[in-house]
Amino acid sequence: MSKQTIKPLNVKALLNNLNLVMKTRNIDKLNKPTYTQVSLMSGFIAHYNLYGFRDTYRCIGDLICDLANSADFRDAERYIRDPWFAEEYGTDYCQSKVDFYNGIVKIVAIYNN
Repeated sequence: MSKQTIKPLNVKALLNNLNLVMKTRNIDKLNKPTYTQVSLMSGFIAHYNLYGFRDTYRCIGDLICDLANSADFRDAERYIRDPWFAEEYGTDYCQSKVDFYNGIVKIVAIYNN
C-alpha cells in the first residue's frame, strides 16, 4: 500500500497542450497544468510562475533543448522500475509520469529540427 496515492496525470491533455505549443511555436499557449508538470522535470530551474517560464522559453528551441537534456526525458522508466516511487505516490500516478515523459520524447522528435 502506498503512503500517499496521488491522482494520475491527465497525460492526453498535457501532451496535447505541449504539442500545441511546439506546433505553433508559441509559448503563450502553454497552460498552467502543463507548465507545472514540465517545470517539475529534472534539470529545470525555478521560474516562480507560468509567466516567468514563458519569458524564459520565448525561443521554443531552448525549451526543446532543455526537455531533451532532462534526466526524466532520458530515463522516465525509473518511475516504474524503482519500487520506491510506487510506494510513495501510487502505481497509477507513476505510470502516468512515465507516459507523460515518453510522450514528450515523441513530441520533441517531431519538432527538434
